[in-house]
Amino acid sequence: MDSTSHDGVPGSSTPGHRDAGGHDDRVTVLRFPADGVTGRGYPDRVRFGVLGTLTVVDDDGGQRRLSGPARRRLLGALVARAGRVVPLDTLIEDLWADAPPATAERTLQSHVVRLRDDLGRDDDGSPIITEPHGYRLNVSPTAVDAWCFERDLGAGRQALADGDAAGAVALLDQALSWWRGTAYA
Repeated sequence: MDSTSHDGVPGSSTPGHRDAGGHDDRVTVLRFPADGVTGRGYPDRVRFGVLGTLTVVDDDGGQRRLSGPARRRLLGALVARAGRVVPLDTLIEDLWADAPPATAERTLQSHVVRLRDDLGRDDDGSPIITEPHGYRLNVSPTAVDAWCFERDLGAGRQALADGDAAGAVALLDQALSWWRGTAYA
């Protein structure tokens, strides 16, 4: 798969394979823009792409390999609610729908530990924070491409409302450039 990032730099895919469920475990490497990101620390150095193949990329373009479809679904559920506590029951439903295993809470905890390993840890720890009744992905909104799409879409609409058609076209094109395919693929 070949994709183009928001800043026009082509991305590349790592060789992947399909698991028993037919899911492709490739992670597309994208170079995300650094605008709007402040401070240091894990949340500001990693980008999460959900507007296409689920991707995790650090600031030097290195990819984070996500092992297994359950952990990919778990990360997708956390990214969709980034910055908010996601209750255990919600994550269990997201992972297993109507047929959770009897050991769902323990299995979820195991997936969180492994996902933390997939994402890597640094001096600031993991971006996945354990809360009293769930987990929270502690990332800046600008670390998620869906948020950046919404930001650019809103700015484009505002430019149009302000009578700046050329500016609106540029901003709306920029918003559309975040999309790389089917969301959360």
